Amino acid sequence: VVSIDAGAFMDAASNDFAGQATTAWEFTTDPGPVVSTLLPANSATAIAVNATIELTFNKAVTAVAGKKIKVMDGTAVVLDVAVSTTGTITGAKYSLPAPTAGWPFLKSLSVLIDAGAFVDVNQNDFVGLAAGQYSFTTVEAPDVTAPSFGTFTPVASVDKANLPGTIKVSPITDNKAVTAVKMFYRPIAGSAFTEVAGTAT
Repeated sequence: VVSIDAGAFMDAASNDFAGQATTAWEFTTDPGPVVSTLLPANSATAIAVNATIELTFNKAVTAVAGKKIKVMDGTAVVLDVAVSTTGTITGAKYSLPAPTAGWPFLKSLSVLIDAGAFVDVNQNDFVGLAAGQYSFTTVEAPDVTAPSFGTFTPVASVDKANLPGTIKVSPITDNKAVTAVKMFYRPIAGSAFTEVAGTAT
């Protein structure tokens, strides 16, 4: 609503402007851009460490120089870059690639964006993303540690007539819980292996 005092303007003959009443002139501003889709989704888990962060707005946007996007692991900064120089904008979508080394494994990462980091065609500001509004958790690191075996029952050399009904390998240790075991055998002179069904206890 726009109101103008009486006498705020006058002409060359000093005739006053009558003023503008508050009900005579009003207009509504266009709202700023709003995020409609987040990828990864908010609170998503098991996200690949090379995943691109994508924000899709409800309208086309441009990045504003000097404004930042940050990716945080608690209080530790994982990434802190300017939206105008890092990432790409295609229409209404802003895409931020993962760092060269990837996001850290098995971490809950929060994404923060400065208010005014993006504007629409009419220069209306995006309100930004504050702490607690957008986060995702990355996938666990690959398991590259092979399990190790203890002793075999029966021992390596045993008479065929004395073979027990059950072959045991104990203990089987690993950096993670062992949930399944596969065993294979072949004749000494053979080349083909046969799987033996077994259980982990």
